[in-house]
Amino acid sequence: SLRVEPIGYDARGAAYYIFGEERRLYRQADLTEIVARRRRKEAARKQREREERKRKLEQEAREREEKRQKMNARWAPRVAVSRTTRASFLVELEQAKSEQKVVGTTGVTAEETHASPPSEKEED
Repeated sequence: SLRVEPIGYDARGAAYYIFGEERRLYRQADLTEIVARRRRKEAARKQREREERKRKLEQEAREREEKRQKMNARWAPRVAVSRTTRASFLVELEQAKSEQKVVGTTGVTAEETHASPPSEKEED
């Protein structure tokens, strides 16, 4: 039974052997290290993908919320400067008529307020 010891190891755990009369160098990779490295990379990749999906979903939710608020603002009832209902219009109309009567009792009618200045013939 021939037992061969490695001549050295590298930083990643691979063992190096020299065999034969030609003194060939053989490298034996540490499978546990390779598997562990692969698992770390896979875990990191999956974590990045999860974070990207989460960011994308949050961004889409923000955009949907902004769009919803924009649409709601678009269809929100506008505040009127003065609300004119039928009842308030009739009240204002009655007030205007009563003001004409008051103006008429002082001797000036609404038609005279828009009339041209008196002519010379009317003063005679």
